[in-house]
Order: sequence, then C-alpha cells, then structure tokens
Amino acid sequence: LYQWRATGDRRYLDKLVAILRSFTAYDATRPVNTLTFDNNHAAAYRAMTLVNYYFKLQQDGELPADLRTSLEASLARLGAFLAMPSHFEGTYNHGFNEGAALLLIADNFPAMPGASGWRTTALARLQGMLDANLDDDGVDVENSPFYHVYVLVLVYQIAQWASLHEPALAPSY
Repeated sequence: LYQWRATGDRRYLDKLVAILRSFTAYDATRPVNTLTFDNNHAAAYRAMTLVNYYFKLQQDGELPADLRTSLEASLARLGAFLAMPSHFEGTYNHGFNEGAALLLIADNFPAMPGASGWRTTALARLQGMLDANLDDDGVDVENSPFYHVYVLVLVYQIAQWASLHEPALAPSY
C-alpha cells in the first residue's frame, strides 16, 4: 500500500489487491484455527489492517467492487468474533487492541449488522481497560518498563484517533 501510494506504480496496487482477494477468498471458507486466524489479538490487528486497506483503497478510487464486498464480509466476521466476551482479554494490554479494533469496525461500518451493539461493547471495554490496566498514577499495572511504554503508546494512539473520530471516548483517553 505504501509503495503504491508513494510511487503510483500499479504493480504494487495489483499485488495488494491480489493478496487481499486471496485472503478474503480463504477467509470465507477457512476452518477455525485458534493459533492463527482465530487468536484474539491477531484478529484485532487483522481487523485494524483491513479497515485501513479498505478506506485507503477507497480514497484512491482503487477498491474494486468484488473486493469491497469480500472485505466487508471478512470485517463482519471479525466484528462478530471480537464482540464475543471470550475474545476480549480485558485484564491485560491485548484488550486495548481488541477493543479498539471492534470500535474501528463499528464506527466505520455503522450499517453492518451488529455494529451498534459492537460500538456499545467496544466503548465499555475501552473504558474498562483504563480502569483495569492503569494505576492511579497513569502507569500500566504490569511490572515491566517495556509494557509501560507499550501501553502508553496504545493509549496515546487511541486518544489521538478518538479526538478526531470518537467523541464518546476522547475525554477519558
């Protein structure tokens, strides 16, 4: 995506579209695999990445209709997956990404079946993440300087996005 946008060389765009088509075709029929596709945290990152590709290709006028449909189907499955209580790890930092991914799908695809409930769930989860994972001094509860910085960056990125796109979440973040 970066190379396509930086150079305008259609070979990069064509390869990206081919990869996304291949993924969505497999995703439509694949078996459950909790070690890869159906890992909560991996699913969250995949959801955020697919939303990013979807809207940037759309912005460039390069999102083919068949890919739009298949990406929306994959995102709907990811939304339903991430909304399940057992697919949210709210007691440690993975929950930030899982909550943010669910909110990103819900906010960007509000007409998708389930999106309004996903939005409510995601907002509650993200608020709960602040309470469960940050001490009163604002530092992550894990006893690791690496995770203090990692969580600070997650919270900062969510705060920046929320300040532009999610007024219900922005004040707390």
